[in-house]
Amino acid sequence: MAFQKDGLDPSVEHTIKIVVTGQKDAASAGTFVSIDAFDIIEAPDGTAPPVGNAITFPRVPQKAGTFMSLHGRDASMVIADYAFDGQRLMYTTSELFARMPVANGTLLALNGARNDAGETVLQYASEPEVTTLGGTPVETTWDPDAKTLRLNYVHGNNTAVRISGGGAPDLTILTTDRTRTGLQWSVDGAVTGGTGNKTVLVTGVDLLRTAQFDGSTVKLAGDTTTARTANIYVPAAITQATWNGVPVATTRGANGQLVARLAGPAASALPVLDHWKAAGENPESATAFDDSAWTAATATTAENPRQGPGPNQGKVLDTAYYGFYEGDTWYRAHFKASSSATSIQLRGQGGAAANMLVWVNGRYVGAAAANGTVMTFAVPAGVITAGADTVVSTVVRNNGQNLDWSDDGLSRQNRGLFDAILPSAGPVTWKLQGAKDKAAPVDTARTMYNTGGLYGERAGWYLPGYPDAAWADAGSFKPAKAVVTWYRSSFELQVPAGTDTAIALKVNDAKFNAGRQSYARAVIYVNGWNIGTWVGNVGPQDVFTIPSSFLDKAGSNTLAVALTSERDGEGPDSFTLVDRGTSLGGVPTALIEAPNYEPAKVSTQAVETTPSKGPGLSITASGAVTLDKLGDGAATTALLDFGDGSEPVPVPVSDGTFSAVHSYAKKGNYQVVATVRDAVSQAVLGTASVAVAGGSCNIHHVCTSTAARRP
Repeated sequence: MAFQKDGLDPSVEHTIKIVVTGQKDAASAGTFVSIDAFDIIEAPDGTAPPVGNAITFPRVPQKAGTFMSLHGRDASMVIADYAFDGQRLMYTTSELFARMPVANGTLLALNGARNDAGETVLQYASEPEVTTLGGTPVETTWDPDAKTLRLNYVHGNNTAVRISGGGAPDLTILTTDRTRTGLQWSVDGAVTGGTGNKTVLVTGVDLLRTAQFDGSTVKLAGDTTTARTANIYVPAAITQATWNGVPVATTRGANGQLVARLAGPAASALPVLDHWKAAGENPESATAFDDSAWTAATATTAENPRQGPGPNQGKVLDTAYYGFYEGDTWYRAHFKASSSATSIQLRGQGGAAANMLVWVNGRYVGAAAANGTVMTFAVPAGVITAGADTVVSTVVRNNGQNLDWSDDGLSRQNRGLFDAILPSAGPVTWKLQGAKDKAAPVDTARTMYNTGGLYGERAGWYLPGYPDAAWADAGSFKPAKAVVTWYRSSFELQVPAGTDTAIALKVNDAKFNAGRQSYARAVIYVNGWNIGTWVGNVGPQDVFTIPSSFLDKAGSNTLAVALTSERDGEGPDSFTLVDRGTSLGGVPTALIEAPNYEPAKVSTQAVETTPSKGPGLSITASGAVTLDKLGDGAATTALLDFGDGSEPVPVPVSDGTFSAVHSYAKKGNYQVVATVRDAVSQAVLGTASVAVAGGSCNIHHVCTSTAARRP
């Protein structure tokens, strides 16, 4: 309230005049005046209400030169006319943090912004005694007429006082600033063998999780980030304390509290990520890529018109319409060119910070934002030839659906491609492929939202246990060409028991730091869990906290990064594990059980085709391959070593089987080894072998493998 007037004569007219002087009040930030309301109170009979004998204050705070301050984006909740435990608090300009019974009366904890003045007024029957227990001495003022005690102090000086006498029980007041309040905790705890709860106030610890009262002991559980001195304010009869299950030595403080010295954690030691493997992918961009098993985009209508069709293609191209809901989705458009065009146009939408990369007849033609607008891609002369078969390959990033914060229907916004302007003579055939297992996820731990439709995601490259030994050693994270490149590394953690370390992955990139000029993005997996996407030309995030339950903090962990470079040579400088906070105590966490990559099951057999004629021997070696369900999106080949010194023969795997004929110069005993590889990364996914004994396999001249071997 800025102004109040009592005792006005209701029979005459009164005028309220506001004069703007243009002079700034001492506590104001400007010279403007804001009037919220006038409140005129009249008695029911129209007479002026009587002026009572209530205690009033012409100004709060009363001390000259002090003010109540509101800082930027701030709010304060203060109290007045508060009766408690035999005390009467008239008002306080500080915020009430806690009130609780203690051994020597009642404890009142007050806080405020650092260096702000605080003023607290209490009423007593007679003048009490005020003793400063700690911090800067409090300034006291006794008003014998109103019988009020005024305390003035500054937040941040840690003033603590005890008020005794005056016809009321003893009262201890603690004052702190908001920074120190971050180390101050008021927790209710159950009483062993009793009913109801008791309250404990602990100052000086980083977190107090729980409290329990057992006889004369208070059992506390919490965290410290460094060695701390804890002040434990407890009810009467509590004389001992334990911390995280261990008894602690205590002394009595000036306020009657228990004082204990608590240990902090040892410094964390995180490994350096210095050994990486790399493999390129995006085979889908090649002209000859076989997309016959992909979903055909043939729909011409959708119940949600935002999904399409577009006016140019007349086909619904939306990813969600075809059941691909998250991450990257590939499109391939097949058509006969009407001209030797030097540009195409695509309209894609993937949500905030989404992008799309485009290849024409296997030639990379650039990247653009997938933000719902039409984007033009320049195509080098000669790439498109009039009358020739043409393939446009596009990968569109979907960063998730919108939420209807404003009830504007944006949750129905399309994802993926919406339309395209292509130099086609006749119809365009559209195929698309996104995340695998869209309807019934195999990985029920990480769920369907964990991966998208990149080849490496469909082939299991993100999983722990994936056999990356055949991958090349990574010299940098800047591929020579704009492609999708995967990087894998492993690291050991040895976080001491009882210590809680929050670990994050930091993406280091000088171009990113110099104005978001790194034209690359990375999807980051830790032990198979997607922990986020770094976008080098958007940002702002470059530190990704790894949930503790995704990590084995006493063992080996796998890190996989799917890096999409929009321009040649673009990518981060390095990746670093960083400590986001280490504390002693905490709640133990365990690695969530989730599937790892399992080796392929490979079986093979050899059938003699010339069992008894001539000096030589001919066989047909064949086999079957069953891939791990989390990686069965991989294209595979089988490399057959016939054991006679001849060059191993690569054989394509089709529908899970392979076959090849081989002739030996002479009969004998041979070992045929079938090695199944990822056709893109050349990783060894599984092996099997079969012994060939010329003319004596069995009555049917068939030799079979007995078991598959791990690579």
